[in-house]
Amino acid sequence: MEMHIVNYAPPLDETEIPHYLIIGVLFKMGKKNAFIQEVLDSIPAHEHETTYIKHDSVHLKDLFMENINREFNNFYYYKGSLTTPPYTESVNWFVLKHIIEASPEQIAKINRIEGNNARHIQQRHNRIVE
Repeated sequence: MEMHIVNYAPPLDETEIPHYLIIGVLFKMGKKNAFIQEVLDSIPAHEHETTYIKHDSVHLKDLFMENINREFNNFYYYKGSLTTPPYTESVNWFVLKHIIEASPEQIAKINRIEGNNARHIQQRHNRIVE
């Protein structure tokens, strides 16, 4: 499972495109994760109503402090695009190397809510992954 923390900078005028900085966090099956439970508890009762969560209902510091801690500086970086339409090519991606555990039940519930990926894996082309 993968979670994206999306940061958005709107264009200053109509000649610019929006810019994004996205932090990708990878999860594997393991022990129950308190942060993921916090996310699941904040999702509306009608699961397919929204996949957006109010920013004040989940605290990202809990994710980083509990799960990543000193390994936060270990990440991959590349310039890429959004994973959903319109697939804008103005994204700075930071993918954490540290893979976090979540329980099989938590992962299954998020998969039921979120469904499949919107986009297939893309060719790397000339992008450099550092």
